[in-house]
Amino acid sequence: MTHVPLATAFAELRQDRLTTIDRYEYFRSKLPFKIGTVQLEVEKIGRKYMVDKQRLELFRAQATVEKAATKLVEDAKNEALKMRKDFVREQYYKRILLNNSAGLYRVENADFHVVPVGYDIGDPYYGSAAKGVWVCSHCFDRARELYDKDPCTRCENWSGCRRNCTFSGVVCDACGTSKIICAV
Repeated sequence: MTHVPLATAFAELRQDRLTTIDRYEYFRSKLPFKIGTVQLEVEKIGRKYMVDKQRLELFRAQATVEKAATKLVEDAKNEALKMRKDFVREQYYKRILLNNSAGLYRVENADFHVVPVGYDIGDPYYGSAAKGVWVCSHCFDRARELYDKDPCTRCENWSGCRRNCTFSGVVCDACGTSKIICAV
């Protein structure tokens, strides 16, 4: 059996980009080294850590396959999420709201939904609010937020509570739909 020093094996693994560890000492402290479910077996011969050359080649092959398989799975998940978001976006253009919107909007109740900032629905008018914009679920026009409540004690006497405590409801001026969140 031919053996190679662990330092040489580490250099080969770094060259093949099978490890992101950049220091040999840290790599040695992580023994036994694993990539996914594949483990590199290391022996201590004399005063040096050594790796059997055949086992190193087998480890490199198995680790390369596992890394490629992991990348394929990640790519498939990303593609599925992209397809889901495209489908939701198409349905939104058709003015159909879905319960599972893949994070593109949040249905608050039957009358209104919230579109987060950065959601591309073709109109920059919708993306100006800090955390999201209320949109009427009937006419798909931007709704107006009402701030009619009295401020809380903390806001009135000290610094702000950062809870939007004066928010009282939402009104759509286009179709007249309204939702009072909390009475004044």
